[in-house]
Amino acid sequence: MTKIALISLLLLSSIFNSCFNKEAEKNTVTQKNQTAKQKNPIPVSLNVMDESSEILYAYLLKKDWNAAEKQYQKVQEEFYTLSPYLKKDSIPNDYLVSLETAVKFLARDIEDKNQVAALSDANNITAYMCDVADYFVTDYPSNLRRVHVHTRNIEISILQDKWEDARENFKKVNAYWPKVKGVLSQKSEQKVKEFEDSFVDFEYLLNKKDESKTLKQTQIMRDKTESLEKYYEK
Repeated sequence: MTKIALISLLLLSSIFNSCFNKEAEKNTVTQKNQTAKQKNPIPVSLNVMDESSEILYAYLLKKDWNAAEKQYQKVQEEFYTLSPYLKKDSIPNDYLVSLETAVKFLARDIEDKNQVAALSDANNITAYMCDVADYFVTDYPSNLRRVHVHTRNIEISILQDKWEDARENFKKVNAYWPKVKGVLSQKSEQKVKEFEDSFVDFEYLLNKKDESKTLKQTQIMRDKTESLEKYYEK
């Protein structure tokens, strides 16, 4: 190789490394900017809407349609309060559309007094809010809430005599549980053990297809999930 060719090669290598380093630096800055975007505090209205939909779900279980209709108004108001914050924080549009659709369907199904459909709508709202919450820095226990969502999906499936769907959702409960178990074990090993013990009973009842006892066990698991959420937030 001639001296001129060697110098040219070294020069090209230097230019390439410089461009590569600048691109890497640019990507690092972009990643930092994206991370910074995700560090906005969670909007208060998201937590309020979550709590409101939780209360609404309880009314729907009791078929208390008057109370459900009034509670729906609170959910709707909080959604319209929350929506501008989510757009501002560049939450994927699919999540916003899905959340808005669930809110609209909920109004229709409450009006039609369609219990199963309304329960599904209310539960979908919680599920979409879990996805949205992941874009903020918060103590909101998204994966524990997903355990809660799939536990309620089991309940909704049983009400429709869809036992295979119920078992599929139980698998999802088991899939999300390890993601939160470590954090919760540091706070209350006893509560974690009690929750895991209920898995055995639940699986047995699902296989037996005992509607009354399985629905009761679903209620127990939902109550335990809510109890764990309080420990998660401490």
